[in-house]
Amino acid sequence: MNTYFYGIENNYINITDIILNNNISVPSSDIERASIFGDPKHGALKHILIKNNENNTTKKIYEREPMSYTTKYKIIFIIIYSNNNIYSRLKHYLFMLLSKYANDIGFYFVQNVNGINTSYDINGHDFYVNGNENNVPGIYLKSMKAINYINNNFDYDYLIRTNISSIYNIPNIINYLEQKPKYKFATGFILSLPTYGDFLHGTSMIITKDVAQLIEKPHSYSLNIPDDVLISLIIKSHGISLEKINEYYVTFLIDDNYDENKVLSTYKDVLYYRVKNNGNRNIDIQYFDFIHRIS
Repeated sequence: MNTYFYGIENNYINITDIILNNNISVPSSDIERASIFGDPKHGALKHILIKNNENNTTKKIYEREPMSYTTKYKIIFIIIYSNNNIYSRLKHYLFMLLSKYANDIGFYFVQNVNGINTSYDINGHDFYVNGNENNVPGIYLKSMKAINYINNNFDYDYLIRTNISSIYNIPNIINYLEQKPKYKFATGFILSLPTYGDFLHGTSMIITKDVAQLIEKPHSYSLNIPDDVLISLIIKSHGISLEKINEYYVTFLIDDNYDENKVLSTYKDVLYYRVKNNGNRNIDIQYFDFIHRIS
C-alpha cells in the first residue's frame, strides 16, 4: 500500500486519507493540489511524494505547467485544538473544508504538546506549542505563540482566532469582510461581563493584521482571565472598539438535536456555526460532515 505526502523537503503533510477516503486522482497542477490538500508552504512549488511501503521506495510527482500564487492571504485562521477522538474527527472536516480555499485562506490547528525541544513546532497545518493543555492561561499563551509566528511570516488582511467547535461558511465570511476596514478593526460575536464589559467570544475573534501586531505588545492584565476576555481587553486598551457581528449571521447548533433543515435554512447568510452538543458530541460530527458536503 502507498502512503501519499504533499509539500516540499522537510515540510510535508500526509494526504493519504484524503486521497483514499474520497477516491480522488492527484491533479497535475500544483494550484489544484493546494486547493484540495491545503498549502503547507505558501508560495513554494510543491510536489506529491508517494512512498511504497512494501519496498520502501519513493516517487515524486511535480506539476506539468508553470504556476502562480497569490502573495497575500485574505484570512488566516488560528483554530484552538486539543487532541481527542471527537476533536480529531472535527479537525478532519475542517481541514477538508478550509483546504478548498487554499489560495485565499491559511490555517493552523494550535495545540499544546509536552516534550518538544523548542517553544513551538509546525507540521503542515499543525502548530504545536510546548506545554500542558489547560484553559487558563493555556489557550491565551498558545494563541499568542501562533499569532507571533503568523505575523512574522505571512501577509494577510484578517486573522480569525476560533476553536475546533466552530465551522465557517468561507465564501460568506470573505464577502462580509470585503466590506470592512483593513486597519484598526476588530469584530466578532460579542458577549458582555459586568467586570470586563464587551468582549469578542472565542468562536469569532476577527482582527486585522495591525491589531494582531498590537496585541503582541506587553500588557499589565492578569493571565488568569479567560483568553477571549483578555485579548479583547488588550485590543480595547489600544483605543480600538469592538464591532458586533449581528446574531442573524451566527447559528448555534447546540441543543442536542440534529436538524439539517436548520443548516439549510441559514446557510445562504450564515458566517459561521457554533457546534457543541454536550449531551452527544457525535451530533457535532454529523453537522460537520453535512456542512462540509454542502459547502
